[in-house]
Amino acid sequence: LMAARPLLERFQSIFDRGHAANYTRLELWQLALTVFKERPLLGAGPDNFGTRLKELHPGPFDDKMIHTQAHNVFFHQLSERGLIGFAMLLTFLGFLWWKSVQRYRRKPEFSSLWLLAAFNAFLVMNLTENSFQKATVWMFVVFLWVWTMRGERSADS
Repeated sequence: LMAARPLLERFQSIFDRGHAANYTRLELWQLALTVFKERPLLGAGPDNFGTRLKELHPGPFDDKMIHTQAHNVFFHQLSERGLIGFAMLLTFLGFLWWKSVQRYRRKPEFSSLWLLAAFNAFLVMNLTENSFQKATVWMFVVFLWVWTMRGERSADS
């Protein structure tokens, strides 16, 4: 319970517009939703958030950085792929998460726990980052998932 307080405070700090990085991130989220609203079914298309961002926000951001992503994988994918692509992403991530939970319930060993913890951390990290589009990150998560699931098919038979 004592560990929950710092986590809650950190979560609340994400929405504090007093920090320049937070202000920019929240602005990027709003712009991602604007891009999504323009084409809600199919989105702007893969890798087009950055293009639309330049059109919607031509000047520099408060943090003086060049941004091409929404700093939230869910908003980013919603803006680029619309409801259809977003539903597919949620289905894919939900499937991986559910299989990880089932694996842990069947075999509560270290690798199953590690996978479940790492996958949950990956999902939470993507609330303020877009690491799903970084091959080194998602390939590691998928490799970990496949490695932990090895032998599941033969075990189910």
